[in-house]
Amino acid sequence: MSTFAVSAPGKLYVAGEYAVVEPGHPAILVAVDRFVTVSVSPAARQPTPGHDVGGRIFSDRYPSGARDFRRASGRIVPADGEFDYVISALATVDELRVAAGLEPRAFDVRISSTLDEADGRKFGLGSSGAVAVATVDVAAQVYGLELDRRDVFRVALLATIAVSPNASGGDIAASTYGGWVRYVSPDRTALRQQAAEHGAAWTLRHGDWGSCEVRPLGAPAWLDLHVGWTGAPASTNELVARVRRGDADTDAAAGYARFLAANSTSVDRLTAAWTDDPDRVRSEIGEVRRQLGRLGEAADVELETPLLGELCNVAEAHGAAAKFAGAGGGDCGIALAGSGVDADAMRAAWERAGVRPLDLRPAEPTTTGGV
Repeated sequence: MSTFAVSAPGKLYVAGEYAVVEPGHPAILVAVDRFVTVSVSPAARQPTPGHDVGGRIFSDRYPSGARDFRRASGRIVPADGEFDYVISALATVDELRVAAGLEPRAFDVRISSTLDEADGRKFGLGSSGAVAVATVDVAAQVYGLELDRRDVFRVALLATIAVSPNASGGDIAASTYGGWVRYVSPDRTALRQQAAEHGAAWTLRHGDWGSCEVRPLGAPAWLDLHVGWTGAPASTNELVARVRRGDADTDAAAGYARFLAANSTSVDRLTAAWTDDPDRVRSEIGEVRRQLGRLGEAADVELETPLLGELCNVAEAHGAAAKFAGAGGGDCGIALAGSGVDADAMRAAWERAGVRPLDLRPAEPTTTGGV
């Protein structure tokens, strides 16, 4: 068995966060040039006859530095009983291996990342999506399974929603395709049910993926990406749950419904203007920022923190369009700046305000195709 390695980029939301959690709603994301790398090599501890074929996963994010996995009843499971995105990705690819009639192999997995700070602090660049994509891709190569970009995306999404059912899949789309992408989320509840009833291999090829779409957009015309980090972590799952709470009679639910409609319209306008109308792009980014502000107020949740607000205000004062990227509550904000913006002055003003400019660029697209 050879050694294989795959890297997948992190991501930032440009527009559509929160709305994309609901099936059929669009978002725009950008993959950034920091990566999770997953490598696979022959297992250091080869199985003895009559014992399960498994291996070890090495990562400095694990408290002990490593975790064991094995096969039980023909399925990959963690030796300690705790599923995560890596184990789920390995198990989902293993279902494809079984469907292809291939024999299991013993291998070790090593994971490294540049998405976070060296001390473990997260920038909010989508490490879970990137590690799922890279693990699916590299595990498929171990068995010679021929997966195109659409297949990798779908398998990684199935693996992810097995662990986190509410995950939108936007990070997986960006990490799979690279560059700038428009993404429309499928009904993940229906996909989970199909995978439970028919298996991942059947769902990959024959499942109902509905309105799911990943479309590469190319770079926005005459606009450069700038990213600032607040240094404060945010919990995406917690924030999403708080925004979506309530029933149809509550003010929060009514505000959420208004947000969904307005946000989808803005993402469609952004898509239409993306390659030839930078003024419209900047205008719609500002409108999305206001929509998110109203969403937070309706749900009584602080999405744009004071420091994220200062990041955006500074950028707008310098002539750029800006908003927080992702769930808000901390992490990063983005600015899209044209040639008339003094980017050095803007980034210096960020630093004076307590925002750390990050040296991030859009990652190169991995393909020109889409779903």
